[in-house]
Amino acid sequence: MDQNFILPHRPSVIKALANGFKTMAAHAYLIVIPIIFDLLLLLSPHLTIEKFLTPALKLIRVPNGSSPEITETIQASLKTLLEVAKDYSVTTWLRTLPFGLPSLMASRVGAQTPLGPASVITMNSLLLVIALFMVFTVVGILLAALYYNWNANMVFPKDETVHSGFIKKTGNLLLIPLICLVSVLILAVPLTIVLGLSSIISPFLGSVLYFIALIALINLLFPLLFTPHAIIVGNKNLIEAAKESVFIFKKSGVFASFFVVALLFATYFSERLWQTPPSNSWMVLIGIFGHAVISTALVLASFHFFKDAKGFAFEMAKLLNTIGESDTINH
Repeated sequence: MDQNFILPHRPSVIKALANGFKTMAAHAYLIVIPIIFDLLLLLSPHLTIEKFLTPALKLIRVPNGSSPEITETIQASLKTLLEVAKDYSVTTWLRTLPFGLPSLMASRVGAQTPLGPASVITMNSLLLVIALFMVFTVVGILLAALYYNWNANMVFPKDETVHSGFIKKTGNLLLIPLICLVSVLILAVPLTIVLGLSSIISPFLGSVLYFIALIALINLLFPLLFTPHAIIVGNKNLIEAAKESVFIFKKSGVFASFFVVALLFATYFSERLWQTPPSNSWMVLIGIFGHAVISTALVLASFHFFKDAKGFAFEMAKLLNTIGESDTINH
């Protein structure tokens, strides 16, 4: 017996982006949190850890036998890092990675502000630095959870799951940067050694291995990018949310990949655009405002796409099961 199967509506990248900007325009107050956050990073005292960063950076040495190009690159990178270490402030840890509040100033905290030279407080205790890292991580995730949950409420206004379980959601979101930190600590050393040795043996081999590692990292991370959305929208724990993110990403296929790439490009170009004014100019306030508008629209777009992609993924799974059952009966 013949059956007609109706394909579910595919998630649209353009539609999600358009809905993101439309929702942001209807609820412009959503930009308040990232604006206040950036103003805090810009105008608050800078808590520097140059005492700890500079000696650690000076211990880095160029491997023996490195080519002149690699030596020059490493030395230039170290010089840049030493300059950054002088102005780096631990307040930027409030912008928790990879999940946190959108921020223009977290990547550009400098010695100057529109009010004049920044107030600098030097951190002399390693225990205090560790304590601040823990406190700022918790506070940063709390602010991010509030902001993203607030955005999700605009996209899912009638979904009770989105409006409840804020403490549970925050706890699961807090695990994301902690797991990422542990993963980096475990993988950074062996990867650095392998890539470094391969570059010494052959710059071409080093480039090939670096490219392979990058592709592997992208294939690992892309399917997990909707994990925070699954936590916030579905009130799931981290493991369940990660599984749902992978499921949605795989079922949505090229649509999800295209959306993630579009989101990354839009975020990158927005960062470059609003980074133009120097930190000691009042024009930086325009950059902060513009960045908050674009970032909020993109966050809202991600929830719109997640909503459509999730519906598409489950409908496709249901359709494929129906087709499988139909084929079984016919045979």
